Amino acid sequence: MKLNNTPWTEEEDKLLKEYFPITKDEDLQEMFNRSITSIKGRAYRLGLKKHWNFVQMQHKQNAKKRWMNKKAQKK
Repeated sequence: MKLNNTPWTEEEDKLLKEYFPITKDEDLQEMFNRSITSIKGRAYRLGLKKHWNFVQMQHKQNAKKRWMNKKAQKK
């Protein structure tokens, strides 16, 4: 997939402000057709951060996946 290498538009900035705090980086990459590095860089320049509850949920999901993988490996 060829990624978008054009300057960010006002519409993309508006969408990024809406979705960045609550959306996985991989999903944002598909939405914007840009690299995760580009998305995070733009978010930083716009002063955006992931929402605290979203980050906590992601940590819990990742911990559960790691636990399930370890459990499956023991069988």
